[in-house]
Amino acid sequence: MPNLSYLFVKVNGSSLGLFRILFSIFMLKDFMMAYHYFTSSLSQSLFFSTYDGFHWVQLLPSPFLELFFGLMFISCVLLMLGRHYRLNAVLTFFGFTYIFLIDRGHYNNHFYLYCILHFFLIIIDADRWGTFHKQKENVVPYWQILLLRYQVFIVYFYGGLAKISEDWFSGYPMIYWLKMSAQNFEGPVHDFLMSDTSVYFICYTGFLFDLLIGFVLLSSYRRLAILPILIFHLSNHFLWNIGTFPFVMVAATFLFFDPAFPEKFVQKIRKKGDSHLILLITSLVIIITGLYFYEYLIMSIGIVLLFIHILRFKYKIDLLWLFKKEVQTPFVHKDSSKSLNQKPTTAFLSVWFLLQITIPFRHTLFHGDPSWTGEGHFFAWRMMLVASTDAVKYHIEVPETGQRYPVALEKYMNFRQFRKLGRTPKAYHRFAHFLADELKKNGAEKPIVRMEIYKSVNERAPRLLNDTTINYATLPYNELSHSIWFQDWDRKMDPLEFREDRFEHWSNVIYKNTPKDVNF
Repeated sequence: MPNLSYLFVKVNGSSLGLFRILFSIFMLKDFMMAYHYFTSSLSQSLFFSTYDGFHWVQLLPSPFLELFFGLMFISCVLLMLGRHYRLNAVLTFFGFTYIFLIDRGHYNNHFYLYCILHFFLIIIDADRWGTFHKQKENVVPYWQILLLRYQVFIVYFYGGLAKISEDWFSGYPMIYWLKMSAQNFEGPVHDFLMSDTSVYFICYTGFLFDLLIGFVLLSSYRRLAILPILIFHLSNHFLWNIGTFPFVMVAATFLFFDPAFPEKFVQKIRKKGDSHLILLITSLVIIITGLYFYEYLIMSIGIVLLFIHILRFKYKIDLLWLFKKEVQTPFVHKDSSKSLNQKPTTAFLSVWFLLQITIPFRHTLFHGDPSWTGEGHFFAWRMMLVASTDAVKYHIEVPETGQRYPVALEKYMNFRQFRKLGRTPKAYHRFAHFLADELKKNGAEKPIVRMEIYKSVNERAPRLLNDTTINYATLPYNELSHSIWFQDWDRKMDPLEFREDRFEHWSNVIYKNTPKDVNF
């Protein structure tokens, strides 16, 4: 048996405290955004594409929804302050997980990561520093820091592994995304984003970054990761609409350094005088605020204040500091007594990381490409890989009367829900069952529901996804096995081709290939 005693060495807990503060601030922002979306749009939907095994999750009625979000806002603030820490960690975990589970249309990899991080806050002691009440000791077992470090490593590394594909290295779907993003810029930035050079530069550097940055962070040369991480995540923030994710990942970077550095930093600043500390914190908050809201004037004010702070302190800017090898060992607290929970903790860590390492490969258990079928696409850190566009048509038939009706999807779900269904096409099958249930409530005994779905993977010409001859109202929905109604597809069937007129081209393709033998 390997010696795992180092997992339970007591180390300074201030880096966990700093992460708790920053993460809570970002989650407060996400809860606010979710509140607006839930109350203004999602509450109008009749159909929710819940996850397999969680179909019992229901949207709360309007008064309770308001109460729910009010509770989440308060819990985030109290969690940030470290008040009633464990209770508020539990509340925010269940609150954010509820938002995540209510509809698969909300899925993205960083929301999945946020659920994991909320869960971690329950089981670690991130309230030993940076709270408004004095703690008996500011130490935590080393495994609590390692738990977050290795989870962040997995996100990066598996994100890189998933990019090993012909599409990614050929510049798809990035070529389309960059040209759309370029419309938000002017001058040289616009010209660069419109060029092929930008496509291949971002694809190859993005692949190398994801694949290697975790190893750099875990090495003694972790300082070399600071600048690439800032450039990478700030670029993502300005190019793509991905919310708080870049800021959370920058905040998580602090976890890879000396566990005591926030406490030492504050102590060092305090020796210089409280006014300097206030100026430093104010300037950093203004810079982050300007970055987050894309307000360059606000960001510039913060940079000026930070520059004034640096001049007043007469700091020596030593750029070689980034390239010096950092020798880091856990900062051991004098009390390193053995924990009574070593075996359960070790077992938990072993099972947790075994699952995290294997789950991203579960798509190999299903037939077909996960970018086409969606089976195994979620919970696998497959980031920025697939742009899928779907054209969907449902018809219902009442055998008793012989009447046939097209289905207006906008009456049952909002556009965001519909747009994301194509990533997991099984959800279309569940919607067919939902339609059948609605018909039965209105007196139809054996309704027929047919669907015709065209899917485009990474901007290829769309192809028919499903068997259009099936009555999907009677076809059993199987959560675990491969869906038999998928048409076979592989990437070689449709060449990658950049087209400015792709939407018009796709309309012609769909019209030309719509089955004429189906009685729609």
